[in-house]
Amino acid sequence: METDKRSHALRELDRAEICRIPKVELHCHLDGIIDPTMLRDLQARGVTIPITAEALQRAYPVEDFESFSSWFDVQNGLAGGLDEYRPILAAHVERLRAQNVVYTEIMFASSEIWRCERSEVLERFRGFREFADGLEGGDVQIEFVAGWNRRRPHDGQVDEIARRILMLHEAGLIAGVFLAGPEEGNPSTMSPAAVRLPSMMASFSTTPTQNPARS
Repeated sequence: METDKRSHALRELDRAEICRIPKVELHCHLDGIIDPTMLRDLQARGVTIPITAEALQRAYPVEDFESFSSWFDVQNGLAGGLDEYRPILAAHVERLRAQNVVYTEIMFASSEIWRCERSEVLERFRGFREFADGLEGGDVQIEFVAGWNRRRPHDGQVDEIARRILMLHEAGLIAGVFLAGPEEGNPSTMSPAAVRLPSMMASFSTTPTQNPARS
């Protein structure tokens, strides 16, 4: 009965009133932001994106793992690095602002941390963080969180990726980490460097606050 009352109350709210309510966006993957409509809008503005709206449209709907794999193959054309996501992030923040979203957590895969030398990783993320700071405009808070695959084999990459995540966090460039993959039967790999990661684990259930490292 209580659920029915809430549903009725929500239906009574008009669209304009819903838009005025401050909102937060959680669990938004950087490489999953772009859609055919956004892609066409960016291309109309003269932005070059290395995939086509038609190819991306054909990858929808994403309803199961097979269709997800097809979609991933298409959007993987953006795998050149963080700089290619700048216009995409800017377009996304425009959408968020129009919906009165005041806080967003953007998630990125550890592959973004692994694809170049450690010093270059710091430089690239610092540039991307500064770009995001410029988008915030005082009314939208943007935080980045890094992915950690539960099923990642314990090899030399595990320690190095963990060190790079910690480096980015200590530099104030990311707010925390998230664990990816099914939990059952897949305990997170805890290498000597990775054992420090739980202490900086991003909490998606608490009230958003400013990243202390950026204060």
